[in-house]
Amino acid sequence: MRKIIVKLMGGLGNQMFQFAAAKNVAKLLNEDYEIIFDTSFLEDRTIDIVYRDYDLSIFNLSNQLDNSLNQKFNKIIINDMNIITAINNIHLLKNDKRDLYFEGFFQIHYLVDKSMNQYYKFNEFSNKETEKFFLENVTDKSLMINIRRADYVSRPSALSFHGFLGEEYVKKALSKFKNDEYDKIFIFSDEPDWCEKNLHIDNSSVVGHEHAGNKFRDYLHLMSKFKNFIIPNSTFAWWAAWISDNQNNSTKIISPGKKLWFRNNPEIAQLIIPNNWDKLDSLE
Repeated sequence: MRKIIVKLMGGLGNQMFQFAAAKNVAKLLNEDYEIIFDTSFLEDRTIDIVYRDYDLSIFNLSNQLDNSLNQKFNKIIINDMNIITAINNIHLLKNDKRDLYFEGFFQIHYLVDKSMNQYYKFNEFSNKETEKFFLENVTDKSLMINIRRADYVSRPSALSFHGFLGEEYVKKALSKFKNDEYDKIFIFSDEPDWCEKNLHIDNSSVVGHEHAGNKFRDYLHLMSKFKNFIIPNSTFAWWAAWISDNQNNSTKIISPGKKLWFRNNPEIAQLIIPNNWDKLDSLE
């Protein structure tokens, strides 16, 4: 059986993209395979990054984990630069029987097959209070706003690469909605206290981390229950919108366009946003 090894990097949203890319190629190969998660990078605490853990555990996946080093030796390397070429020449991968090693972020919307719905799904909230909150407060017209801060502002390297989208971005995105397109606004964030103090959005309330759940499982689940979205340059929020779009028939999704997703690096983000989402390319 052929092995497809996925080097997991970054937080939950990034790990979801990495698994989705591997599943996409595996489906095209149309042969027996086993997907293994390489967790060695996640467990490395010697490099200067924001440390992450294996977060795909919030889903009911049965993939083997392997934290041994140098797993890509003597394998076909699939990365961000060559994955499209590899897909377009899938016959070459079929003929070369070596195992595959995925090493990249793969933030390309059309690599996410709708079949991922069967893996990225939630049966129920782990916290009954969160389920009660949803049932009593969220309607089909409610609007979900996500604010991503944390290392985007605390680490100069992350700020220069990603950029922080705050109140100015949110208000610009809100202008794309008509007044009758949404009712209540719920704000989700990795820094809810900052949002309480600094955002001035009418008819809005901040959803605290008492609804986060293990590894923010319930937060993602709750966010994905909305049908109207304003998301920042965050893969976590991207996945909430994607799950909703594919399972709940979302009404409207406002996302940063390629010029706002990565600060001064629009070419990297040119393929991340699905065509049916509304893109905000400028704050002017």
